[in-house]
Amino acid sequence: MRCLTLFILCCCCWGAPRSLLAQTATAPAVQRFGLVLLQPDAQMQERVQNMDAMASYLKAVEAAVARVTAQAGWAPNAGFVVLVVRPGPEARVWWDGQQPLPAAQQQALVAAVAALQPFVVRRGPVVVALKLGWGGAPEPQRRAPAPPEWKAVAQAAGRALPLEDLVAAAWPSAPFQSASAASAAAAGSAP
Repeated sequence: MRCLTLFILCCCCWGAPRSLLAQTATAPAVQRFGLVLLQPDAQMQERVQNMDAMASYLKAVEAAVARVTAQAGWAPNAGFVVLVVRPGPEARVWWDGQQPLPAAQQQALVAAVAALQPFVVRRGPVVVALKLGWGGAPEPQRRAPAPPEWKAVAQAAGRALPLEDLVAAAWPSAPFQSASAASAAAAGSAP
């Protein structure tokens, strides 16, 4: 996992200054606090077709968040932009912030990221999170994201779910099927 993490950090974090945009005094810059890889290195390497494309996508996501949050009316906030990219390629984004965003801002942030072309993945989803802030908000103390939609899925299940099951349930129209769901389906259809 160290090799993949180091590569992505080199591509995403050292390629741009910590404050993404040099902006006017009235428009806060986006602060990058980190990148959270939510899957094991071997799984990421198996699924990500091109690491450079992944790094470019993550930079584009950060730039899209910077453009949206530079608009008037965005209060200081920090948290995780949680990204799932699945074969297709298709991507989904969730915001897990220190403060919930007003509905219109949540929609604007999601739409800005959703407009981006994701990198190509194979054999299942790739799940990562950018830990970002704007307006001078302090870095979140949590190490990993837990979007409200994911919490609701886990609560409805009544138990902790493996990441792929959680993602499949939170994004139900997914063409991929998690390993445990596939095993359960195969067991259920066996004579």
